[in-house]
Amino acid sequence: MKKFGHGYSISKKWFSRNYLAHCTDTFGFMFPGLARKKQKIIKYSPSNRTLLEALGQEMGTKPNTNEIDIPAGYTYLGQFIDHDITLDPFSNIDRHQKPNEVEKLNNFRTPTLDLDSVYGNGPSVDPYLYVNNSGDSQEDGIKLLLGTNTNKGPGGPRDGSGSHIVRTDFDVPRTSNQTAIIGDPRNNENLFVSQIHHAFLKFHNKVVDRLKGTIPDEKLFETARKNVVNHYQWIVVHDFLKRILLPDELKKALKKQRYFRRRPFSMPVEFSVAAYRFGHSLVREEYDFNDNFNSVNGVNNFMRAFQFIRVPHLPVESTWVVDLNRFFDTGNSPTLNKAMAFDTAMAPALSSLPGAPPASFMAHLAKRNLVRSMALNVPTGQAIAKRLRVGRLSDSQLLANTTTIEKDTLEANNKFLLKNTPLWYYVLKEAEIQENGKNLGKVGSIIVAETFTRILRDNPDSILCTGFKPDLPRISSKPSGDFDMADLLNFAEVLS
Repeated sequence: MKKFGHGYSISKKWFSRNYLAHCTDTFGFMFPGLARKKQKIIKYSPSNRTLLEALGQEMGTKPNTNEIDIPAGYTYLGQFIDHDITLDPFSNIDRHQKPNEVEKLNNFRTPTLDLDSVYGNGPSVDPYLYVNNSGDSQEDGIKLLLGTNTNKGPGGPRDGSGSHIVRTDFDVPRTSNQTAIIGDPRNNENLFVSQIHHAFLKFHNKVVDRLKGTIPDEKLFETARKNVVNHYQWIVVHDFLKRILLPDELKKALKKQRYFRRRPFSMPVEFSVAAYRFGHSLVREEYDFNDNFNSVNGVNNFMRAFQFIRVPHLPVESTWVVDLNRFFDTGNSPTLNKAMAFDTAMAPALSSLPGAPPASFMAHLAKRNLVRSMALNVPTGQAIAKRLRVGRLSDSQLLANTTTIEKDTLEANNKFLLKNTPLWYYVLKEAEIQENGKNLGKVGSIIVAETFTRILRDNPDSILCTGFKPDLPRISSKPSGDFDMADLLNFAEVLS
């Protein structure tokens, strides 16, 4: 069966007409005029595809060794956020799609940062995501269903006394054949994002517990969900985006929507297919998962995050429960995994992803990203930089730190890719050269900031429209009035 996710095209016949009728959100362009100018895009052709695949091949081959100060958990929080706002099952990576075709592509997620990837369509329509038949009116149809672990021994975070214990409820719920029962199947692609999804399930349930007795039972779910979503949106803006963007560009976007003001909203491919894919460069080849699997004993390869989220290792084995203290700055970890730099080098593991034939095109993430961008008419980095009135990268900057093969590929065919650089590669190179790989540069920051602020401005219930301020307790010693991912994990009680 074909995968349900980015880059894999499936037929609309898989879905009922009723479901498709309700899927009204679409993809589009931040700058549709550029996408319609042949000199501003990379023409889909066999020769250009060959160049892009060669460039992607080299991105997945050259050394990926530079760490930055961002905790590695934000790589997978970024993936979780992406799965909350975008899902394109219909585009075809193997052919050119005209701009008007791109603008008709369904987005299967609501682009409102409302956690529909967690809540689905709510307890009335998707009751299988929720606790039911417990007989407790403050639980049934209100709390989210949790999974259990296969008992293989102690794992995950140590408990409050420092003891290494067996975890029993640190997985998402699953069917009898171990299919994840969650709002978006992609959140079970790897162990890290699955465990973050699990943390959000517990976060919702703890918010429900906090509200019990303070409001009528019939309002308990909607009030809890609103509180969860508001705190999540706060984390997206004031924790996640602050770490990855240029501060001034985030401030400008929050103050005023400078670009991308057209109505109605459509998810821009400049964001979803290019700029927001910066996270792929942050992936490490190795992670300290927990006390059992880490750099000390050498059982820490990234690919185990895929291996141990699949049969026969499901439900998630208790020894493999992720210690999220090692992925977010909770102040409670002997070893904090750090993200790799924003640059054009990919972890080698991303060149042989599971779920596709080994050494195939679809198994190679960088190749897939570059060709998909061409297929969907994403404007070049140079075209976007000019439109944003941002200084374009020079040839020498684009060629800096390249391998011999990478340089030859960029300069092939009369320097075609050097003059018409794929936006994803351009954004990563901009961050690498201008920001020393610590965060996104101007072009990347503007595209990402303007997309998120537009999403929030279009949602009347968002924190930008309501003036929401966080009110949940923080990790001790942190000042009130803020809330970050570490606070969410602590409140959800998944750190001990």
